[in-house]
Parts: sequence; structure tokens; C-alpha cells
Amino acid sequence: MTDIINNGHACLLLNDYGRVDDLKDKILSVPYTPADPVSPTCRFRGTLIDFRKGTENPVMTGWQRNVARLRKLDVSLPTIVTIALDENGLIREAELDASFKGSKGLLCSHKYLNANLKKQLIGRKFGEGFLRAVKLEKMHCAHIFEVLSGLYSCYRMLEDDGFGKLSPVAYEEEAIDSTLEGGTLHSFGLHLLKGKPVVEYRLSLDGFMDKISFARDGTMRTTDGVRAGFMLDGKEVLAGTVTVNTPGTSYMDLTKFLLICIRELGHVMGVPDKIRMLNTNLYPGAYIGMLIQFAAIRIFNSNYSYIMHALTALQRPAGISSCIGAVSNQEEADRVFPGYDLSDIV
Repeated sequence: MTDIINNGHACLLLNDYGRVDDLKDKILSVPYTPADPVSPTCRFRGTLIDFRKGTENPVMTGWQRNVARLRKLDVSLPTIVTIALDENGLIREAELDASFKGSKGLLCSHKYLNANLKKQLIGRKFGEGFLRAVKLEKMHCAHIFEVLSGLYSCYRMLEDDGFGKLSPVAYEEEAIDSTLEGGTLHSFGLHLLKGKPVVEYRLSLDGFMDKISFARDGTMRTTDGVRAGFMLDGKEVLAGTVTVNTPGTSYMDLTKFLLICIRELGHVMGVPDKIRMLNTNLYPGAYIGMLIQFAAIRIFNSNYSYIMHALTALQRPAGISSCIGAVSNQEEADRVFPGYDLSDIV
């Protein structure tokens, strides 16, 4: 069994890439032990780039496995996306694995998202412009956006480093989990990039659970500032105060702090400044989503309806759905997600 955190240290879900043909089965089935037995909120993610068919047309797999306790049951929500390039660097295949499960159940339609993925990507050059093609407004799912933007960042890092001397496979993997000590929230992470030393990090929000509440619209607030500290390999490298009380769901204060954390993490991992490091669970959209989920499960004691209400608030900035799982009716779907038919999922 794989422990994620043992005395303040994170462990990866897979960690062994001697066999990669059964990668998807491993992502879905390898067991885990959450750091917090009351409200587990774990996220595993990674990228595999397979050069066995040639360095000009690799097959790339980006993945997540999100773990949470909903309705008093621990659930895993996987997102696995595979893309393949032809000899000209064009995307010839794009596939959202059938195991996909979003946080909103049937609303997160695999049929629609997989068709949209193919529409947006097949025939497109894998290079400059790829990130614009996979942004949330095009993918209609935050998890797919996170997986594909992370895949691209990983590719750029490995490309800059010579793909680990062009070995048959190149990869990265990351795990994050959060737990409470008193009212302080600690998020532990571990990041492995092939050819680089493993990096451990910890993000702490002092007294966080004593200072937060949720508004009627589902948005999260803090009563006053929260001290935030970020550690790399056991040494604090950043400290500051963040608030979560801005109108709407932008969480600007926390976002700014997270972006600085990512920059520091990238420096330790040897990531050039020219490469945007999007392959991290500290990416603001991803981390804030985990934070809201963790807090809502804690405060509302696994009240599924309110946890979904809080996540929906995050997915509807300015009252407009950014993910298909937060769509309110068919009229909105027609306007924001053309071709998405709610009758297909009931």
C-alpha cells in the first residue's frame, strides 16, 4: 500500500516506470492512504511521454486521480488523456479515457467532452498555440485543461533537458495531500521529474479553518488575513498574508501567493523561466478547488449538496458556467457549450 504522507513526507502513487504499458490500470487501481482520515483530499497527477515509436511522433499521456470523501464514501475521480503526434508534429489522435469521472457525476459527460477534445485538437500542431487550444474556455472541463496544460509544460521541460537523453520513455509525477494540525492546514507535495532530484514542498495556512466561512452563494471567505508559508525540501522560502474576501470567486490574494510558490518550485527543479510551469497541483485553479473541497467537507460534514454548491460557485465566475458540470439549464448549455444536450445524460 502506498502512503501519501508519513510524518510530514509525501509519497507518489506510482513511482515505478519500469513498465508503462499498464499505466492506466495502475493510475486507476493503485491503493493509497490519505493523510486526513476525516476529509481526505488527495490529488495525484503526472505525464508519460513514450518515444518507443520514434522521437518525432511520441504518444503522450497526461493524468490525474482526484480523491475525496463524498456521502461518507471515498471516491476516486480519474482524468486520463492520451494524444499522439504524427511525423510532422501534428496531433493525429486525442482520447479522453472512458474511466473519466468529473466531480458533478453525469453532468460531466464523457461523450461530449471526448468529442470536443477531438474537435479542438486533432490536426493541430503540437507547439506554440497549444495552450490556447486547451484553455478552459475551449475544453469545457477544468480537469482536462489541467491535464493537457500540465502535459505541455512537462514536454517543454523534458525537451529543454534533451528528454533525459532520449530514453524510450520520459515522465513526471506529483502528489499532494492536505491535513489539519489544530486549525492550520498543511498541504504536502512531492514532485518527480525524470532526470532531476525529487522535490518536496509544503504549503501551510495558519489558523485557516478557524477563519473561514462560506457565503450563501457558496463562495469561501476568511474573517481576516491568514499567514501562508511555503517550504521546499524542509526550508521555508516564502511567507506572507493572504485573504479570501474579494467579491466573486477570483481569490486574487491566494492566487498571487501560489504563483510565487510555483516560481520558487520551478527554480529548485531547474525549470527555465521561459517555460510556464503548469504541471503542478499548486496551479491556482487546481489548488483553490482542492482547498474549497477540503473546507466544505470539514465544515458541512460530508453534506453532498452543499459541497457541490461550493464547487459550483467556483465553476461559475461572474455567473457564467466555465465547466459543463456547472451548467444550469439547456438554454445556457446552448449558449456556452454548443452541442451539449442535457437530455443525453438523464
